[in-house]
Amino acid sequence: MADKKVSELTTLAAVSGDDLLMVVNDPAGAPASRKINVASFVGNISSNTVHTGLFQTSANSIIAGTTATVSANLNITNVLTTSGVSNLGGLKKTSGLMILNGTTKANTLFLTDFSSETIINNNLKANGIFTVTGNTTFSANLHAVGNTTIQNLNVQNSYLIIRDVHPTLSGSNAANEGVKAGSIFYSNTHLYIATDANTIKRVSLTDFVV
Repeated sequence: MADKKVSELTTLAAVSGDDLLMVVNDPAGAPASRKINVASFVGNISSNTVHTGLFQTSANSIIAGTTATVSANLNITNVLTTSGVSNLGGLKKTSGLMILNGTTKANTLFLTDFSSETIINNNLKANGIFTVTGNTTFSANLHAVGNTTIQNLNVQNSYLIIRDVHPTLSGSNAANEGVKAGSIFYSNTHLYIATDANTIKRVSLTDFVV
């Protein structure tokens, strides 16, 4: 076969693991032409990889290390299942089923536009904004330190706990008290709800009598 430039070779539409690549071994010392198959070449990549654009996988992806760090928004459009500890810097789930079986810590968590529900079977801690606009089932603790917006909350086999006792109010005006409409809270003597932006209503709490 006559010698050809690389640019003159026939284009290969796709590669398989047993296809061969040519490499120059030890180019700075005693350079020698060698071959390696695609599977071995890809499998031996161990250095850190930085993606500045879109990173997309069309098949199942397995992260075998001990830590997966997400420093930007993570968009998931299918199924997310975690069985260990998940630290999510900025998670935005847009559709599909998400099952969290381990302890999940999220600085910013958006769960929107569900085609199915999200099931949280263990502790979820949200230190920033936590927004849920679909059906979500909590069978364990939800601990949200920052702003939390939840529509259609279903708490199963547990209690919905308002952890902190609210200080005594000086009046019933929600705006003056810094209370948002729809807020539910309690003191040692009353259970309160802000029925609109300017109105807080309450009911008295009495001792439990058997």
